[in-house]
Amino acid sequence: MLDYLLPIIEPAQVDEFTFTRDWMRSQATRIADPRSPAYQLARQLNLPPAYLLIHRVTTSTIGVLCQLGATVRLRDEMEAWVPGFADAGPVEDCGQGTPA
Repeated sequence: MLDYLLPIIEPAQVDEFTFTRDWMRSQATRIADPRSPAYQLARQLNLPPAYLLIHRVTTSTIGVLCQLGATVRLRDEMEAWVPGFADAGPVEDCGQGTPA
């Protein structure tokens, strides 16, 4: 599960992250490849209907940031707006993606 989620939360692990089309393409390819473990896990996940809207908004926002090539201090925003985020321990890097 961590290997599936880590690249998605990668932008919040660093002080500053530049969203790029290449980064988004690599994430989409990883999740859409039927041979990948990420694809197999995604097929087994069942997102509760109450989470669907926020999931769509989040992925759409990330898509816009990638189109713009935006550099964002996402970690700062997460610490400010997500209760308990700053208290969570560090997550191990799985070696995918490229932080800015």
